[in-house]
Amino acid sequence: MSGGFALMSAFAPDAFPDWVRVALFWLGVAMAAVGVCAALWHYRPRHFLADHVLWRFGKSKPTASTSASRKVEVLPRSRFDESKQSQFSYPYPKAVLKLRIQNPRGTRRGKEDGTPVAMALSAQLQNDHRSVLLNCSAILAGIEGYSGKDELLGKAFKLPKGGHVSHMTTNVCQFTMVKRDMSDEVSPEPFLLCLEGEMIPLEEDSTYVLAIELRSEYKFPTLAKVQIDTEKGLNAEARLLGHEVLTEGIGDA
Repeated sequence: MSGGFALMSAFAPDAFPDWVRVALFWLGVAMAAVGVCAALWHYRPRHFLADHVLWRFGKSKPTASTSASRKVEVLPRSRFDESKQSQFSYPYPKAVLKLRIQNPRGTRRGKEDGTPVAMALSAQLQNDHRSVLLNCSAILAGIEGYSGKDELLGKAFKLPKGGHVSHMTTNVCQFTMVKRDMSDEVSPEPFLLCLEGEMIPLEEDSTYVLAIELRSEYKFPTLAKVQIDTEKGLNAEARLLGHEVLTEGIGDA
């Protein structure tokens, strides 16, 4: 309707009184402004308005820490929830999670005739707390002896049961660290470091030291160090070198 009035005023300017022509002019200006604002909002750079325009109508400008929090990191540590501190009422930093290796030489799987064709070096998470630990994870925090280690740091091992670790020894949370399957005679696989969603080849006759960070809802993670010695065929060994409580805490990372 306003478009019709605009055409009529353009081709027959004397058909309307002055006040109608002025109103139509300002109506057109308003419609153009709305269109420009809609286009700018649709094609705005990510966070540009929030960081450079909209904050001026608030109380304070965004800080560097809030801008950095938008960056997505690989398996970042979660902010420690102070409301859960009551269930971890230890007067000192405690290793509520520990690592245990039940079979240092690994578990083997064979053919029907008993010939071994595959093996796995596994670890168990041991709960030293009085109740179930939820949302646990085992993160590769370091690996000695591997050339491309920087690309692997911060990645997780795959835990069963959603990362829940019971305090009962009859309910074990076990995960595979390294495995090898040589059942394919044409292309037998090498030793493989088993990270969640990714397999990393390891060399025979080599030594690797894994630093595995054990996290839970407790503020202080445990750092376990495991030495992996690979040999020929299915021969390999895993040795637990020790534990350390990371007193820096998840909430301080």
